[in-house]
Amino acid sequence: MEHQDRCDEDAARGGHITSRSFPASASFVGRIPAPVRARLRDLVERVEPPIAVPRLRWGKQPLPPLGIGLVYRARNSATVEKLLDSTRRPVRAALWALDDISPALAGRTVGTGPGTRVSLLNRTVDALKLPDDAWLLLADDDVKLCRGDLDDLLQLAAYVGLDVAQPTHAAGSTHLWGINRHRVLTMARSTRFVETGPALLMSPLAQRLCLPFRSEFAMGIGSEAVWGGRTELRLGVLDAVTMRHMGVVGGAYNGQAEWDRTLPFVTNLLKPLGVSSLKDLAHEEGRWRWWQTRPIWAQR
Repeated sequence: MEHQDRCDEDAARGGHITSRSFPASASFVGRIPAPVRARLRDLVERVEPPIAVPRLRWGKQPLPPLGIGLVYRARNSATVEKLLDSTRRPVRAALWALDDISPALAGRTVGTGPGTRVSLLNRTVDALKLPDDAWLLLADDDVKLCRGDLDDLLQLAAYVGLDVAQPTHAAGSTHLWGINRHRVLTMARSTRFVETGPALLMSPLAQRLCLPFRSEFAMGIGSEAVWGGRTELRLGVLDAVTMRHMGVVGGAYNGQAEWDRTLPFVTNLLKPLGVSSLKDLAHEEGRWRWWQTRPIWAQR
């Protein structure tokens, strides 16, 4: 059974799209109720060929070591287990429990208690003690892969030469930035913007240049400017692998207040690029379609 099947039930229930910072489009499509748009997108995504077809492109890409850092709440432990199991080989994982330690995750839980998102993620990364050639996945506790698995995510990112990447949001997934929504018949897109969550993949180079997370971005918001401002890194989103975020974006804190607080730090980081906001980075630089042999940026 393909991973898409695990998300069909959510979409059938009318999962909605959440956008707190940007108003809905004034176009005809923008006036369609969000649950209806999600169902329409789900129908379109279902006609795409199964993941086994595009996997033929990157399936022979060597799999480097992978470490997973994640902060979880006990009520979402089953979702975390499924994410950790969505790989065909053993991976290192270091988890932090915000409340009760889940018995099923106890062997991988390295600490417990409250804290800011980035401080706790930094502690999980330290606990992983990854080798120099390892990639790193940082994920929320309320996200699951719909199409593809963790191996596909890692192999595809390496195959197309991305240093910072994430799967795209499937229909019905709550998200904030439209650029991270899945595009049909597309393998991957190059951009200068990759969101901090709900799933963030970093190459060894990206980890050296961007970690540990900076304390001024306490909940992760604004951290996108750190890697978005590093021209040594190639960023992108992976449309061939999709995810569904089941939580509310910024539901555990005041998202607008956090945006306002981090804005001066973001502006300072982006100044060398000649832009003033993350929105200026959130555009495509290249797209790899299904029928193209290789992405344009990988041919340079």
